Amino acid sequence: MTKILIRTCYQRYAQHQHEAPDVPLPDVPSGDSELRAEMRMDILNGIRQLNERYQQTLLMYYYNGLSIHEIHLLTSLSENTIKTHLRRGKAQLKEWLGGDYYEN
Repeated sequence: MTKILIRTCYQRYAQHQHEAPDVPLPDVPSGDSELRAEMRMDILNGIRQLNERYQQTLLMYYYNGLSIHEIHLLTSLSENTIKTHLRRGKAQLKEWLGGDYYEN
């Protein structure tokens, strides 16, 4: 019984281990339109600096509003690969923009 329980726990851990955390891209402030446009340009320039596969996945997910499953159907990549691309792309974007900028 204990052996079955341990194996089941390992299987559940392996399934949930690769889920991409749902950390949104930085929100654009609604106050000053010039600042908003500048921040939007910074984010788009940051996305352009990313690897092409991360760039494509981030744009499809955040800007086009496609789900991970829909991206999977369009690109024929596995859902876990798409989650990995999202996670790594966001990490690279955060590094490029700087931690302080990302927190705002």
